[in-house]
Amino acid sequence: MKIAKFFALLCAAATFAVGCEESSNKIEVPAPDPNATLEIKVNAERITIGQEIKFTVLMDGVDVTAGEGLAIYDASNYDQVSNPFTPTEVRDYDFYAMYGPLVTEEHALVTVQPIMSELPEDPQPESTKFNHRILLIDHTGSGCVYCPEMMDVLKELSMTVYHDRYNEVAAHYGGLAARDNAKSDAAAIVAGNIAASVSGFPSLTFNLRYPRTASRSLSVIKSNIDNLWNAEGADAGIAAVTTVGDQKVIVDIEVKSAVEQEYRVAAWLLEDNIYSKQTGASEEWHNYAMNAIRNITGYNGANDLSGDSLGVIKVGEKAVKRLELDVLSNDWVIDNMKVLVIVSAASEDYHGKFELVNTAVCPIRGAVEYEYLAE
Repeated sequence: MKIAKFFALLCAAATFAVGCEESSNKIEVPAPDPNATLEIKVNAERITIGQEIKFTVLMDGVDVTAGEGLAIYDASNYDQVSNPFTPTEVRDYDFYAMYGPLVTEEHALVTVQPIMSELPEDPQPESTKFNHRILLIDHTGSGCVYCPEMMDVLKELSMTVYHDRYNEVAAHYGGLAARDNAKSDAAAIVAGNIAASVSGFPSLTFNLRYPRTASRSLSVIKSNIDNLWNAEGADAGIAAVTTVGDQKVIVDIEVKSAVEQEYRVAAWLLEDNIYSKQTGASEEWHNYAMNAIRNITGYNGANDLSGDSLGVIKVGEKAVKRLELDVLSNDWVIDNMKVLVIVSAASEDYHGKFELVNTAVCPIRGAVEYEYLAE
């Protein structure tokens, strides 16, 4: 009996000792001070849906996250959230905290991104030296008698070193495309945003803006590319993967920044090998449209094709976006399709608008990895 009592007293003493130790290590949280400044921080500014957001709240630099009465809210709907909080929507979140009479002046912003398809591995994770590809748009139609001449020149261009400096699309629209199987409403929208620079077919425009040329001279086209192409590298790199759903093409995009600035992204659905009898054709291949615009995302109104916001991306960091492109006609052949990804950035030099900074083409049911400059 004495031995049992001895062990009971020993256990009680041990419990008391542990309790005292826990009590002595407990951090005292100061009460709200009306004259203090409250600050809220998050563990990450970008997360994938399903991951936790963890908050830390500081009062004049002192951690009061465990303070009694502290509350954290989602500013979009003023709902109180838990800490940690697991978001259920893909969107930008805006959080603030309240502690007694104190409210955080600066909010915590978190971008919640979708679970993406498996993107290609970054071949140079430490690099931000991306090859720059401008966008060349061929304004054309099957009723255009001179357009085959432009097709010949563009084919010749593609066989030079310039083929790594641009991506080409064809916009079939207007009266000369009345009987053109490659025409689309999306092509008309694209053209309508740069119509001031197109006075007739064939015409080329570059990077969704001036300059424009109707010249079928290889040297003139090269000169226009040279004026826009940055040999030192693009502001951002692009990786992407496409999957096919029910009458739609889904593209998951990752953008890696070389210059800290605000970015946007858009995707254009392109189709190859569309047969239409081409006026002025001298060879059979002239009758097959390539890179024809079928559908687009990112049309924000007049003169704005810049796409969906990615927010500000710091140098070396990445942002992701999922975009969907509907296949609007049963006559469109999905297996002949690909997706052009366009990244734009806010430009002080371009009247405050978003200017195209890089492009990439992703094959259907395939992927494109970051394209780095050759060493």
